[in-house]
Amino acid sequence: EFLGMFCKLRDSKLEKILKCYQEEDWNGYGIELHALKSTSLSIGGKRLSELALELEKAGKSGDAEFILAHHGEVLKLYEATAQEGLKILEKV
Repeated sequence: EFLGMFCKLRDSKLEKILKCYQEEDWNGYGIELHALKSTSLSIGGKRLSELALELEKAGKSGDAEFILAHHGEVLKLYEATAQEGLKILEKV
């Protein structure tokens, strides 16, 4: 059930993350990554959760340098996790 929600909400969550990133709203970015951290951990996405935690902290502290350096990485990992989730759901 969690996996289905994770995959279903990916586009809207990604839109919010990108909006905060583009507007350099680092506090909002941190909030969005906090939610991603929790949901990804609940489906077994440990590395995504760990990176989201690091970016959440960077957002809360306003560490734009860290965010800029790792934003692309978290997006790729988010996409890969969601794609893997969809493959699993197809088998169920």
